[in-house]
Amino acid sequence: MNKIKNAFLVGIGSGIETLTNEAKQAIVNAQIVAGANRVLDCIKNICDNTYNSYNAIEIAEKFEEFTNVCAVFSGDTGFYSGCQKLCDELKKRNWNVKIIAGLSSLQMLSCRIQEKWQDWNLVSAHGIDCNIGAEISFSKKTFFLTGGAITPKTIINFVKERKINCNIIVADKLGYEDERILYIDSGKDFDIDDSFNLSCVLVENLDYQKYPSGALKDDLFIRKENVPMTKRIVRSSIISLLEIKNGETVWDIGAGTGAVSIEIARSSKCRLYSIEKEIDAIELEYKNRKKFGVWNMEIVYGSAPNALNDLPKPDCVFVGGSCGALDEIVSIAISKNKNTRFIVTAVTLETISMCVSVAKTFNLKIECTQVSASSSVSMSNSRFHLMKAENPINIFCLNP
Repeated sequence: MNKIKNAFLVGIGSGIETLTNEAKQAIVNAQIVAGANRVLDCIKNICDNTYNSYNAIEIAEKFEEFTNVCAVFSGDTGFYSGCQKLCDELKKRNWNVKIIAGLSSLQMLSCRIQEKWQDWNLVSAHGIDCNIGAEISFSKKTFFLTGGAITPKTIINFVKERKINCNIIVADKLGYEDERILYIDSGKDFDIDDSFNLSCVLVENLDYQKYPSGALKDDLFIRKENVPMTKRIVRSSIISLLEIKNGETVWDIGAGTGAVSIEIARSSKCRLYSIEKEIDAIELEYKNRKKFGVWNMEIVYGSAPNALNDLPKPDCVFVGGSCGALDEIVSIAISKNKNTRFIVTAVTLETISMCVSVAKTFNLKIECTQVSASSSVSMSNSRFHLMKAENPINIFCLNP
């Protein structure tokens, strides 16, 4: 006859005093309690038999020796916790599983600073990568759960290097005796050491403003006469054809004022690399990036194809200006990712011919959309308006 096997997965905030009665009873009654050392230390006075591990398979295999077990996790079991992996593993082994949540660092920080957290953007950088710039750009307040490669120092350095107007709160070891909360005001010179290793970070983007969705009006951009800019109607078509998803990496080659780059960065939580070789244009890109607060946009000064060698592999590439090097640009991108998607704008017959040739060379599917836009302009000394045509733009989609 099969024995009934009961497993309790318990979240612990910062110590035994934060446990509910139900959670405490599950720990006391368990034949063995598994978890990471730091969490086991919190409950050492109410259990004798412990197993130090945070690997779901290791814990599940150890539990097979028993019939009533418990695993403990730091914080809320549903908030970027390892609890779900163990839950799934135990269910595969026919355990009856019950989850008992604990306090999360999110809740505790909210209480400490006496602010509601319902409008915070919640991001895990706990042992995984995250797009710091995109998260800050898309929200007024962003809560980072850190641990691993991304630390509080990583986030603070990101903000400092880009001179982002932010207030930052770093909370380390919340609920423990050596708890620390550091308030960093925007505009002040600040730094942080590496001892903040069990921390969460709240970033308030003071310049955050929600521009309307869709392509921005042309007159919103900071301009210079000698630096070209892709017009609004064409930009909206480009964004539609790029079909960028959250988490993708995008190159914008020949970025000019940065108008298309900014639209790309606004369209999704992507990583955008804006490549431009003219110093006047680079200066405009920095100004426009700050104005629109798109911090997932990295500006690269250099000429393609050489400037592309050190960039991460792209998911899609927009080419607004190739200076005759389209075949080399495509070659480098495909060498990094054979599934790269390309959008190329062409005004001249020579660029159109080049797109067709490149598609054949690299065996890419080719589609072309021609955009012809006209806008109304008022006649001088008159109440009448005429339609003024822009140059037609050919937008090529080159896909694997």
